[in-house]
Amino acid sequence: MSPQHPEEDSPAPLADVAGLLRTRAEAFRAAAHEAFFPRVPQARMLFPRSGRGHAGLVPLLADVLERSSTHIPPHVRAYLAEHGRRHRRHGFPPEAYEDFGQALAHALSRVGVDAHLPPERLALGADILREACAVMAESAARADLDGIPAAWAATVVDVEHRSRRVSVLRLDTGMPLPYLPGQALPVSTDYLGGVWIPLCPAVPATPSGQVEFHVFAPGRARPADLLAQARPGDLWTLGAAEGSLQLPGAGVASAGAGAAGAGADAAHPAPRDLLLLAEGTGIAPLRAMLLELLEHPAPPRVDLLHVAQYPGELYDQVILENLARALPWFRYRLASREPEDPWWLRPASLPRGFRRCAGDIPCVGEENLGALALQGGEDGDYAGRDVLLAGPARATYAAATALYRSGTPFHDISYSAW
Repeated sequence: MSPQHPEEDSPAPLADVAGLLRTRAEAFRAAAHEAFFPRVPQARMLFPRSGRGHAGLVPLLADVLERSSTHIPPHVRAYLAEHGRRHRRHGFPPEAYEDFGQALAHALSRVGVDAHLPPERLALGADILREACAVMAESAARADLDGIPAAWAATVVDVEHRSRRVSVLRLDTGMPLPYLPGQALPVSTDYLGGVWIPLCPAVPATPSGQVEFHVFAPGRARPADLLAQARPGDLWTLGAAEGSLQLPGAGVASAGAGAAGAGADAAHPAPRDLLLLAEGTGIAPLRAMLLELLEHPAPPRVDLLHVAQYPGELYDQVILENLARALPWFRYRLASREPEDPWWLRPASLPRGFRRCAGDIPCVGEENLGALALQGGEDGDYAGRDVLLAGPARATYAAATALYRSGTPFHDISYSAW
């Protein structure tokens, strides 16, 4: 090979193979499962029973292929390693990844029969798929050797229906459950049929492993509807924490109470003031952050805006009001998309001294959550604050975009969307 043409030694990233996977995703996934399940029969029970199960497989592999040529680059390997550690919750051993890699290579050859791609490109793609599985296997095996739990068993101890669509569930693992306020824990249970749902705890981590989740159940036969029907005594499985939303300056999650704040002391620089924006059950991770700040020696000023579709779904009003009365550095605002509750909502009654009548809560219609924040509160100016958002993807992305276009630096905006 001539040294004047080093590019001949470095094939282009496998975007063409990635495109093949994306356009033939269903066929690829079916072929991979068809080849894998006979090799590892017990794995069949670990994936969703729905035909759409394992929907994230193709996007993940396509992203890896688009960034790889002859080998997977280091930053992608790091992502795959984290993926391997998280996916130990599915329960099959690291050795199964070798069989899965062979199944993926077989599936690629099946969908590539008439794809008009050069054979050497398909062969490189198969090698990358096997390498990806090897990276995940190595990471999972190392986590096992280090004694890091693959998952936590949790018992439902309390179920509180705040409205027809919003339920608060409290669980107990009986052992430390490490996560940072703002992160999500994948949850599953027998009646979800292999589906995992990410839920954000509404309280900081505790040494004894109690956790609280807020579940929005839209009533459309979705998995969240099944979780909302849980009863005390039900057993859930919780996976390792994931997600990047966290208080600025928070460290790596560790077991015990207040994982984010445990290392905070007066020697640390004071955090910047915060603006917290929540849509619906997005209040859960932001409330966990707020409670974590109670342990901070010098908490920042915090303003919180919580918007729900109906006034009766502003279900955390009582705790927010109690915190605002006790904490000079915390203020909050509430708003709803609709002016009144529909007859079927059945919101929980409020304690004496709290009101939630027509006109008490501002109605903002379809106004953007970010635009509402820009209107400001009593001071009317939130410039220079770190902004943390959480809630449904449509509202959260629109809010982040509005804030960015208004001049809020992108690095000051963090969000969690689902």
